[in-house]
Amino acid sequence: MNTDTDWSGSAAAFRVYNGTSRYALVEYGETLADGSVREYESCFSHGWNYFTRTFTITDVSFSAEKPPSQQHC
Repeated sequence: MNTDTDWSGSAAAFRVYNGTSRYALVEYGETLADGSVREYESCFSHGWNYFTRTFTITDVSFSAEKPPSQQHC
């Protein structure tokens, strides 16, 4: 997946690269062994970010300012 605009869908990812000067608020999840889905939300600043395992990204939104819901970005 490669986007510099807001996006939603379903894309498997092991790493995320934010090539913009904006913050990327990324929603993603993983399916657990029992079939349930654990969902996460993280903020990524410019550069590469690596997950510890493959997740499914479901939403990306960009902001010039750090989203208030995120302490670290």
